Amino acid sequence: MTKRTLTVSEARKQLPRLIQEVTAGGGPFYLGARGAATAVLMSAADYERRAANVVSEAVGAWEPLRVEIVGAPGELEEAIRDLRDHAVTSAIESWDRQVEREARRRSRRPKGAARP
Repeated sequence: MTKRTLTVSEARKQLPRLIQEVTAGGGPFYLGARGAATAVLMSAADYERRAANVVSEAVGAWEPLRVEIVGAPGELEEAIRDLRDHAVTSAIESWDRQVEREARRRSRRPKGAARP
């Protein structure tokens, strides 16, 4: 299909015919200045079909991340608390290791030496 680009003034003059054409399946028409498309005239059916495809693709992109949660309601809250506690504990341990490394590095520096 050839990309048909019209200026806005050309489209305005032919709008009833263009609408009939896209409704009959003969579209889309690209609108813009100097051959650069900035808008598209297409049938409502084509637009809705494309919009549905976009939503479907977006939903499909999340499919690999789907998680099934099985268990009693209280177990979920407990699992979330455990994960949160683990994350906080890991962050604290990481910070402690970093502080210890810095302390060892400072203790090896000769007295009066400039800080790097």
